Amino acid sequence: MEDEIKNYIKRAKPTHEKIWKKLKGFMLSANAFIEVMCLRLHQNEKEIYRLKNLEYQFVRAVIFAESEKYVSEKKPSKEGIAHDYYAVIYCFEKFNLEQAIKKKRENSNYIIPSDTIIREEAEKSAHLGIHKEISNIAKSAYNKGGTLECMNELAKLSRDTSLDFSSPVVRFFKRLIS
Repeated sequence: MEDEIKNYIKRAKPTHEKIWKKLKGFMLSANAFIEVMCLRLHQNEKEIYRLKNLEYQFVRAVIFAESEKYVSEKKPSKEGIAHDYYAVIYCFEKFNLEQAIKKKRENSNYIIPSDTIIREEAEKSAHLGIHKEISNIAKSAYNKGGTLECMNELAKLSRDTSLDFSSPVVRFFKRLIS
């Protein structure tokens, strides 16, 4: 298992690993918070999808905010923007792998997905359509006060039932959760 983590580190840019190390605690905290919220919902699938969408959208925006520190405005990424999608994919890969390792420790029968599956899921998470309102709030909170401010804003957004997610995103999370 530790070798798998080392393989991810080897193929990443040094900045990707810096971003991951800086945001790992936030990503774990955001996930734990959303998981607790989902447990309270007693199988209300629509609300669970909404919260999972919120988590991925919010976390991705925070990764974008951090990656902007490493991408020059004068020389933007190949997408033409001043953040790094590959850093987002890398962070989601690392997060997904750590979650799989955690599940394996909790349940010895759990089979850790292959590198390919982990990477595909990370790419799907990174390339979801951007929810502008969530993205703006997350980036602003991260730049203003880091993890603490982000968790505060995530908690506020988790109670906002008016957030509208497009059906392709909902279908993605329906497949991911089931």
